[in-house]
Amino acid sequence: MKNREIKFRAWHLDDGMLYFDFDTFKKDYHNQYGNVMQFTGLYSTQGAEIYEGDIVMINHWKSTDLFDYKNPFVVEYYEGEINFKQGEYNNFKGSLSGKLDIEIIGNIYENPELL
Repeated sequence: MKNREIKFRAWHLDDGMLYFDFDTFKKDYHNQYGNVMQFTGLYSTQGAEIYEGDIVMINHWKSTDLFDYKNPFVVEYYEGEINFKQGEYNNFKGSLSGKLDIEIIGNIYENPELL
Protein backbone atom coordinates (compact mmCIF):
# COMPACT_ATOMS: atom_id res chain seq x y z
CA MET A 1 0.00 0.00 0.00
CA LYS A 2 1.37 3.39 -0.97
CA ASN A 3 1.53 6.04 1.73
CA ARG A 4 -0.25 9.26 0.95
CA GLU A 5 1.74 12.43 0.53
CA ILE A 6 1.64 14.64 3.63
CA LYS A 7 0.49 18.11 2.57
CA PHE A 8 -1.40 20.93 4.20
CA ARG A 9 -3.33 24.01 3.33
CA ALA A 10 -4.28 26.91 5.55
CA TRP A 11 -7.03 29.50 5.32
CA HIS A 12 -5.86 33.05 5.87
CA LEU A 13 -8.34 35.96 5.75
CA ASP A 14 -5.97 38.26 3.85
CA ASP A 15 -4.12 35.74 1.67
CA GLY A 16 -6.86 33.19 0.98
CA MET A 17 -6.00 29.51 0.72
CA LEU A 18 -2.29 28.68 1.01
CA TYR A 19 -0.80 25.28 0.17
CA PHE A 20 2.31 23.70 1.76
CA ASP A 21 4.30 20.50 1.62
CA PHE A 22 5.13 18.95 4.98
CA ASP A 23 8.69 20.30 5.26
CA THR A 24 7.70 23.87 4.41
CA PHE A 25 4.73 23.73 6.74
CA LYS A 26 6.78 22.29 9.62
CA LYS A 27 9.56 24.84 9.20
CA ASP A 28 7.69 28.05 8.40
CA TYR A 29 3.94 27.93 8.89
CA HIS A 30 2.78 25.58 11.65
CA ASN A 31 2.46 28.39 14.22
CA GLN A 32 1.16 31.12 11.90
CA TYR A 33 -2.27 29.81 10.89
CA GLY A 34 -5.06 28.48 13.04
CA ASN A 35 -7.17 27.06 10.22
CA VAL A 36 -4.93 24.28 8.95
CA MET A 37 -6.28 21.38 6.90
CA GLN A 38 -4.50 18.18 5.92
CA PHE A 39 -4.64 16.38 2.56
CA THR A 40 -6.70 13.20 2.91
CA GLY A 41 -5.01 11.20 0.16
CA LEU A 42 -8.32 11.15 -1.73
CA TYR A 43 -9.05 12.79 -5.06
CA SER A 44 -12.30 14.04 -6.50
CA THR A 45 -13.74 12.53 -9.65
CA GLN A 46 -12.23 15.54 -11.45
CA GLY A 47 -8.75 14.75 -10.02
CA ALA A 48 -8.60 17.54 -7.41
CA GLU A 49 -6.99 16.81 -4.02
CA ILE A 50 -9.49 16.51 -1.17
CA TYR A 51 -8.54 18.23 2.10
CA GLU A 52 -10.11 18.47 5.52
CA GLY A 53 -12.65 21.28 5.44
CA ASP A 54 -13.75 20.60 1.87
CA ILE A 55 -17.46 20.53 1.20
CA VAL A 56 -18.29 17.67 -1.13
CA MET A 57 -21.16 15.99 -2.87
CA ILE A 58 -21.03 12.21 -2.97
CA ASN A 59 -22.86 11.20 -6.11
CA HIS A 60 -22.72 7.43 -5.79
CA TRP A 61 -24.87 6.24 -2.93
CA LYS A 62 -28.55 6.18 -2.19
CA SER A 63 -29.94 8.21 0.68
CA THR A 64 -30.62 6.49 3.99
CA ASP A 65 -32.41 7.42 7.19
CA LEU A 66 -29.22 9.12 8.46
CA PHE A 67 -27.71 10.58 5.29
CA ASP A 68 -29.20 12.55 2.45
CA TYR A 69 -26.83 12.21 -0.47
CA LYS A 70 -28.53 15.10 -2.25
CA ASN A 71 -26.98 17.40 0.39
CA PRO A 72 -23.28 18.17 0.97
CA PHE A 73 -20.84 16.56 3.38
CA VAL A 74 -17.87 18.12 5.19
CA VAL A 75 -14.56 16.23 5.03
CA GLU A 76 -12.75 15.84 8.35
CA TYR A 77 -10.63 13.44 10.35
CA TYR A 78 -12.41 11.77 13.25
CA GLU A 79 -10.77 9.19 15.49
CA GLY A 80 -7.95 8.76 12.97
CA GLU A 81 -10.13 8.08 9.94
CA ILE A 82 -11.32 10.16 7.03
CA ASN A 83 -14.90 11.10 7.69
CA PHE A 84 -17.69 12.59 5.61
CA LYS A 85 -19.91 14.45 8.05
CA GLN A 86 -23.47 15.58 7.49
CA GLY A 87 -25.11 17.31 10.41
CA GLU A 88 -24.30 15.36 13.55
CA TYR A 89 -23.68 12.08 11.72
CA ASN A 90 -20.33 10.67 10.59
CA ASN A 91 -19.80 8.41 7.61
CA PHE A 92 -16.31 6.90 7.68
CA LYS A 93 -14.46 6.20 4.47
CA GLY A 94 -13.24 2.96 6.02
CA SER A 95 -16.83 1.74 6.24
CA LEU A 96 -17.73 2.67 2.68
CA SER A 97 -17.53 0.32 -0.27
CA GLY A 98 -17.30 0.81 -3.99
CA LYS A 99 -15.77 3.58 -6.03
CA LEU A 100 -16.55 7.00 -4.64
CA ASP A 101 -17.86 9.65 -7.01
CA ILE A 102 -16.91 12.80 -5.09
CA GLU A 103 -17.28 16.37 -6.30
CA ILE A 104 -15.71 19.25 -4.34
CA ILE A 105 -18.16 22.14 -4.27
CA GLY A 106 -16.32 24.44 -1.82
CA ASN A 107 -14.79 24.58 1.63
CA ILE A 108 -15.97 25.60 5.07
CA TYR A 109 -14.05 28.90 5.07
CA GLU A 110 -14.85 30.30 1.65
CA ASN A 111 -18.32 28.76 1.19
CA PRO A 112 -20.04 28.23 4.57
CA GLU A 113 -23.39 29.00 2.95
CA LEU A 114 -23.26 25.60 1.22
CA LEU A 115 -23.87 23.80 4.50
